[in-house]
Amino acid sequence: MRVKALLEEAVAKGVVPGVAFGVVFADGRREAFHLGLAQREPEPVPLEAGFYFDLASLTKPLFTLKEVLKAVEEGLLDLDDPLAQHLPEMLWLKDHPLKGVSVRALLAHTAGLPPWEALYTWGEGEALKARLLQHPWPLGEPAYSDIGYMLLGLLLERVRGRPLRDFP
Repeated sequence: MRVKALLEEAVAKGVVPGVAFGVVFADGRREAFHLGLAQREPEPVPLEAGFYFDLASLTKPLFTLKEVLKAVEEGLLDLDDPLAQHLPEMLWLKDHPLKGVSVRALLAHTAGLPPWEALYTWGEGEALKARLLQHPWPLGEPAYSDIGYMLLGLLLERVRGRPLRDFP
């Protein structure tokens, strides 16, 4: 299969660390392929079936937005709720405007949060979540913001009582 050969070559040349793809043939047969690594650092981990992928910016409309709207529909939150209403760790910000930013503003990228931050240098897991909630993010002009959607992810975990990885 030509596609598989091209992807194997891309992995071998280091163009991508790993790739997973599936094919549905005209006769209905299905095949899945997993090539390369799921992660390079700190330890190499081979890519296998069942691994989750960060869909980067596609996660925003395909997952986060859908889950927030579902939580609104179920009465777990309101689009105009301030962030700190569901994330009390942010109450320490006192008069900082971030604690009053609404769910709606985060969804629409109008909260004025920075578009990006080198969060990969901040740690992982719970340590990263804690720092994300405790950072006095400067608010400025409306901008497309990964930070806003990370905060929405934490909000979803809080109102659902489980980590994002356990969502359907």
